[in-house]
Amino acid sequence: MKMRELCVLVGTGLLVTHASAALQPATSSLEQSSALVESTHGPAMLARRCVHEIGRTARSTIHDVAYLAQHGVEQIYRLAMNGAPDGAIAESARRSIEAIHQRAAAGAERVNTIADHCARALHDAGADSELIELVNRARHAALARIGDSVQHASDAVRLAADRAIGG
Repeated sequence: MKMRELCVLVGTGLLVTHASAALQPATSSLEQSSALVESTHGPAMLARRCVHEIGRTARSTIHDVAYLAQHGVEQIYRLAMNGAPDGAIAESARRSIEAIHQRAAAGAERVNTIADHCARALHDAGADSELIELVNRARHAALARIGDSVQHASDAVRLAADRAIGG
């Protein structure tokens, strides 16, 4: 009997498992929006979908990080224009950077969850190791892009705070 992969599209992520395993979303909030889709295209299509979903999750995370940085910089400049004390500006920058790190951590966790489930499903389906490696390379590239975005976003907020406090 041929094993059929089941792909669970969950919110912004893709969890993959086999028909014989229990379907368990990564978090209960994701569980609310799950929809089950059957895939009959084999391991190559499954790997392609996994890589796509990893990339989509990374892009969404990077977009959110950039938005949080922009919002943080705008808040800092508003505070500075209204004559806020340096401590208030520094606290605003700290909160913005914390929000950036929290969002990035959630996105990175989601990327890892998708990649782990995909790699396990591909392994269980007897997929070539190249397909599993493809998913892992996508994971590492996504995590690197998220990390870079955090660095750039945090730098932008710090620079805005330094200019607001120093100038």
